[in-house]
Amino acid sequence: MSEATFMYIFVARATSTAGTLKVSRSVESTRERLAVSLQSTKRMYIERYGPMLSEPRDFTFVRGSNQGMGPDSVPAKWFRENLDEAQRDGRNVIVVINGFDGLTTDTMSFDRLFRQHAGRTRIRVLDREERWFYEVDVQGVLDEFDGLVESDELEASTCIFVEKFKNICAEKIRLSEAKRGLNFQTHNRNSSGQTNALDTYECSKCTQVFQTYLILCVHHRNSHRDETYICVYCNVTFDRPDVCKKHIRKCPKLPDDGALAADDGALASDDGHSSSDDAVFSAGESPSSAKRARREPALAVPESLVTVPESPVTAPVSPVAVVVSPVAVAQSTRPVFDTALIAYDDLTADMAKRLPHLSWRLPEEDLYKGEVFCRVEGCRFLGRKYSTPSKLRRHLDSEHGVFDRPHACGKFNLADQAIEDAGVEWLARCAQIGVDAAGPRPVRRKVVRKPPPHPIPRPPGE
Repeated sequence: MSEATFMYIFVARATSTAGTLKVSRSVESTRERLAVSLQSTKRMYIERYGPMLSEPRDFTFVRGSNQGMGPDSVPAKWFRENLDEAQRDGRNVIVVINGFDGLTTDTMSFDRLFRQHAGRTRIRVLDREERWFYEVDVQGVLDEFDGLVESDELEASTCIFVEKFKNICAEKIRLSEAKRGLNFQTHNRNSSGQTNALDTYECSKCTQVFQTYLILCVHHRNSHRDETYICVYCNVTFDRPDVCKKHIRKCPKLPDDGALAADDGALASDDGHSSSDDAVFSAGESPSSAKRARREPALAVPESLVTVPESPVTAPVSPVAVVVSPVAVAQSTRPVFDTALIAYDDLTADMAKRLPHLSWRLPEEDLYKGEVFCRVEGCRFLGRKYSTPSKLRRHLDSEHGVFDRPHACGKFNLADQAIEDAGVEWLARCAQIGVDAAGPRPVRRKVVRKPPPHPIPRPPGE
């Protein structure tokens, strides 16, 4: 293979302190020094292997060699982009690094950088003391890390690289632990041995002393709170209103209809009043959202998403409770689920295969937040249940190049969350009674999705 078919990458790395421990240089000056070092490395490389027929690419960075490189780190992104480009162009890659720890001494980081392109990547390590380049077989190094081969079964230069890699990593860990131990033993050698009174905070009620004001506040909130909050269903007391509201949502003595008291004291303090600001709000809704609901109009909800029981049960409502809050609107958008059907999370694999398939040919086709079953048309994992929705999205991204809406993670507003919940319940009905009998599909107000870079595979015979 000719030299023109290679991509050359020269790498130099340094930590934040360069030269000596007493002299610390800025990142910019350190990178300038690394760039000069790479020029010297290129001259030595040309003396050893001859001229390069393609333009080399330089990469310098400031980072500890034992520090892990996540998938979103700068070195990982840079290598991923350049190695992917070499694969598209059909070129092999030669990575030249300064020293055995010139790139990384973390096994997981090495694996992340080169695992996908190990077959077309070769590393040449410059040992400046010996003025010699060591040829390293990347696939052999990964096999040794995986325990598939022993280091002495590798090529001589690759075996030396593996031993140096592990020894440098272990020595740096040992030095780091020794430095921490030394600092622990000596950093208080000139102190008076007494705590400075100006740096302490004393509780005004129990005279306990704390080192920081934050710890004092936590102590006061947990031990000397003047007001407690009581659940009206089970009479359990809480020191914090948010904890009480969270309990009310899952209280074992909650009425069967699931109605949460809004003005009858479901979240009441021990003196008979509601929580702070004297604001009346339902569980799961903060006082600020209740105030916002009183000054904002109710959210518009599509009529197709609202299902009213044939014989609704009416209950007396106080004058204050007639205020329409976003929580009430969101609860009203949830369709009535047939009690004879099982929930979405309890679907079996055979039922999940009957879910409406995703082909992304129609604009309304999309994932609902909370889905855990793969339903991509033609996928080999069709009907598989993933433990969390994030793992399903990760499968879609890796297998099909599709990632759901940018706001698929995180919180929705109440109206959008109601549509997401209605969509999941609609899917459960589709898997059990069919799409035709499941009712109309809940449609989002706006769909934003990154389209797949390649077409979804069609099932055979279609």
